[in-house]
Amino acid sequence: MKVLLVPCGDAGWREKQRLLGGLLSQRPAPPFLYNDVLLLVPSARLLRTYGTLFLDLAEHTHGTGAIVPPDIQTLSQFFQRLCRGLGGPTLIDENGRLILFEGIVKELITATGGFGGKPDLLAPSLSAAVASMVEELSLAGVFPERLAATVAASESAGKRQVTLLVNAYERYQRILADKGLVDPAGMLAALADRFDPAWLAGYRTVIIDGIHHANELQARVLRSIAAHSDCTLIIDAASLDAIRSAGEYHPLRLVKEFLASIGASGGEISGSADADERFLADALFSDRSFDQVAESAPSPDAFGRDLRLASAVNTREEVSWIAGEVKRSLRNGTAPDSTLVAFPSLDEYGPLVEEVFNDFGIPFNRALGRQLSSSPVATALISLLTASHEDFSGPSLLRVFSSPFLKFAEDRSLTPALDRFLRNSRITGGKDRILYALKRHASGEEGTDVLAAPLSDLAAALRPFSEPGSAALSTWMERLNALVAWSGMAQRIAGLPGAFNINLQAYRKLEETIASLGWAGSLFPEYRYTFSEWLFLLKKTFMHARFQVPPEDEGGVQVLGMEESMGRAWAEVYVGGLIDGKFPQRLPQNIFLPEATLETLGVRTLENARLNAAYQFYRLMLAAPRISLTWPTAVGDKPTVKSPFLS
Repeated sequence: MKVLLVPCGDAGWREKQRLLGGLLSQRPAPPFLYNDVLLLVPSARLLRTYGTLFLDLAEHTHGTGAIVPPDIQTLSQFFQRLCRGLGGPTLIDENGRLILFEGIVKELITATGGFGGKPDLLAPSLSAAVASMVEELSLAGVFPERLAATVAASESAGKRQVTLLVNAYERYQRILADKGLVDPAGMLAALADRFDPAWLAGYRTVIIDGIHHANELQARVLRSIAAHSDCTLIIDAASLDAIRSAGEYHPLRLVKEFLASIGASGGEISGSADADERFLADALFSDRSFDQVAESAPSPDAFGRDLRLASAVNTREEVSWIAGEVKRSLRNGTAPDSTLVAFPSLDEYGPLVEEVFNDFGIPFNRALGRQLSSSPVATALISLLTASHEDFSGPSLLRVFSSPFLKFAEDRSLTPALDRFLRNSRITGGKDRILYALKRHASGEEGTDVLAAPLSDLAAALRPFSEPGSAALSTWMERLNALVAWSGMAQRIAGLPGAFNINLQAYRKLEETIASLGWAGSLFPEYRYTFSEWLFLLKKTFMHARFQVPPEDEGGVQVLGMEESMGRAWAEVYVGGLIDGKFPQRLPQNIFLPEATLETLGVRTLENARLNAAYQFYRLMLAAPRISLTWPTAVGDKPTVKSPFLS
């Protein structure tokens, strides 16, 4: 394996282009077949970046885009493909894992009477914490037997939450084995134990880029991949000495540990960072004092970087300042797609950025991933279920009849007629009361004749969700599929223009999520839910699910999350939202085991999360000649504290 060290800025981006150009030159004449090159990256964003770059370079080198491109995959995609080739157990998805853990936690609380004996109330939140802890343990190679032995020898033995964790982990592994399933950690363990070099025999070259950290199981698999005869690992770093000398709290410590875990002992420098980047690389997160760093600093006249730090009154003021600076830069000739606007929490800033940038007339391309729960499509479906849950309350009915994605949108007179009817009848809700009041009105009175059929139709469609008692998850999902078909949502969304419109992408993700929950229900028919419990589960799942929106134009200012900005150099970088608690993100308190116990097991979640955030910040500070860092002094009516990284 060859380790290639490239600078974080423009020089590093040119080296990556040179590397791909060398691959293209190996096929000087048609057919231009490059599918014997495997390129592994950590994210879908970097996958698309490399795909576009390779086609552009092929057009420039060969004068044609008629090529067979390299096999570019994310690590998770490649691991899953190898797992399918093993022909072993089926990989359980994230929704299936959460359903299983919720059922296990309910059973354990019910059996022991612990935690107040309220499984229906506690299981949804407690099971998520158990699932997260088990995932961290399993990816670190800690399985139930070792966990039980460690706990028995610690001061945590006998505590209810620790006993719950140990028992849930053991039962989880047993159920997976009984049902012929495997989780991501089990998949990686199987790949590491049974890795066959013949899997890579079809590739003459393997390139790995963008990976700076790996857990124990991932590192074992990557070590086997790196044993390929022509494997190149690309690492973003100004020098090998910077990695070797990285201290305990330095961002490059993750890179140093990663290289050691996959057996990489050295590295080849490709492309040289300029003097300014080398100075910043040594100064940022340095163990030296500020005075010592200042002594080695270049003179202000010789320093070619522009670093700015600005605070704003609130988030709107912050985004408006960024928009003004971006607008000024674009007028001065900066290419829009060479400008990065990044936030640690893009879900919070994204809608505000879209609003302000549109007001300023700035072309932009927001990051691909969005929460499914924030889409109008998911909101329309939830509004139907909420109407049943609230027994046809006035506001819930008005949301249903005013949604453009449901069948009632075809008649625009329904919503105002319903609003008048509820007001004049002084009715705030109640299905039976509303239907009875409609029958009492004479035909045509107050325009209520247009409401009778739609409301009766809605009541009939929602009747399965008002049945008392509990039902299996698969039963609830079958009822939901019938409701979606009745709503006419698919037909209305199919009529929207644009193959990549956001609502079409959201609907596809909605279908995928419903199918995933249905599959989980068929796997675990023994777990039953009341309507309220199932609705809460559905909302929670929609909140965690993300859908991709391929932009029609990727040439605008890039508005991304911190990790999505990897893979290329930038002319200007704006990083906002740098407040303590958000960056680095303050993770929930672990309620099961002390951090000291987890460290003995090789689980360092909090420490690695902080180092990963520091690495992303460190990388962005070196990625462009012009950097602007901002934070709001208040969010809402609450004052904030700036990120500790800014010091």
